Amino acid sequence: MAATFAPSPREGSRSSSRALRSPRTGVASRRSGPTSGSRSTTSRGGRSRASFAPVDFTSDGRTLFAYAYTTVPASLFRIDVESGRQTFEAELAPPDRTGLYAIPAVHVSMDGTEVAYSFVRILSELYLVDGLK
Repeated sequence: MAATFAPSPREGSRSSSRALRSPRTGVASRRSGPTSGSRSTTSRGGRSRASFAPVDFTSDGRTLFAYAYTTVPASLFRIDVESGRQTFEAELAPPDRTGLYAIPAVHVSMDGTEVAYSFVRILSELYLVDGLK
């Protein structure tokens, strides 16, 4: 069973509220923030932590995968639904990071063993012109 997103009925708003429900426990986590469904959290001491986007639940519903989408390369975390404990899983980036701009989409298999992601690369060319007067 996949995670369920339920957007807020408010239309025309730049932010929305989304419910993310664990298929095993039925516990809903309500998040408010940008329409991407992610949010920024603050740790003890007032220091800002990375913004996370929920990815997928494992088949037993005990674990939620989320990734820090504001960093490049992106960091994938395993979050225990009951305790909230976050464990770093992987750094997501292609082998050649030239021009790497963003990691916009991540998916994890139901058993948590396979990860697929897309990336945006921005490349440009510089031309040298000789002989201009």
